[in-house]
Amino acid sequence: NENFALDRLDSMGMIMFFVWLAELFQIDDDKINEYVTAEVFTVQSLKDFVMSNCPTPYSMDEMRELAKQCI
Repeated sequence: NENFALDRLDSMGMIMFFVWLAELFQIDDDKINEYVTAEVFTVQSLKDFVMSNCPTPYSMDEMRELAKQCI
């Protein structure tokens, strides 16, 4: 349950991170807002959030490939 490094981002960086997350996984903005409002920013909570709110199921290999394309 390690926190991910949002404290290193300024407000614009945080906005861009969540916009990217919403676009990449096609997650509704309202769901993103709920997650941000809860302020539980652990790696596990982010994984659980994406897995439960992403309309398209991805395998870990597919997620790794998506991550490579984004970098």
